[in-house]
Amino acid sequence: LRDILEQLSTRGLITPLVLREYNGQYQIILGRKNWYASKLLKFKKVPVVVTRMNEEEMLLVLLASLREEAVQNTIAIALVCQALIDDYHYRQVALAKIMHYSRSQVSNILRLLKLPIFTRKLINAQTITYGHAKILVSLDHDVIDSLVMQLIQEKLSVREFEQLVKSRKPQVVSPLDENQLAKMYDATITTTKKSIRFAFETSEELVEFVRKINRK
Repeated sequence: LRDILEQLSTRGLITPLVLREYNGQYQIILGRKNWYASKLLKFKKVPVVVTRMNEEEMLLVLLASLREEAVQNTIAIALVCQALIDDYHYRQVALAKIMHYSRSQVSNILRLLKLPIFTRKLINAQTITYGHAKILVSLDHDVIDSLVMQLIQEKLSVREFEQLVKSRKPQVVSPLDENQLAKMYDATITTTKKSIRFAFETSEELVEFVRKINRK
């Protein structure tokens, strides 16, 4: 609020708050930070615009506003997206089009809501960046808190934090015998927990591999 307080104390509140009537009261749709700052500065009056919006329209307006902020609040975006999914059956593809994001970006933002609440609060307060948060979502909850504290204490960059997390992750042991596969298909084999990669020295060897697969 510091920047807003400085602006309002010199020129007052120019941009009106956007409200809607809700259960006999007024609910702020846009301008909550300006409202908090106005209260701290003890303004007696603030300009407002009262609109008629249903819940879905309000969420869409709020999502558009959050998207346009210079410093985006990814937790707030995630919460609004999740509400649209849960209450109005929006798909991630539709949200991606509305926000001009890729579907993977929307998916990554929504995954932040699976983090422990303490970590989410740190992201919300911009103590942890979105880059750091994306690394945390793939971890078990029992290791996140200690890694977060180390991240803050040592002021690690995203790259440094990525290396730290990598060193703490257990090494995945492939359930497949890579040597046996390499001999069987005359290829270089690379396996992970969810994939197998076959690499060949020549295109002829690749064609022969496909023929073997088809025959089997």
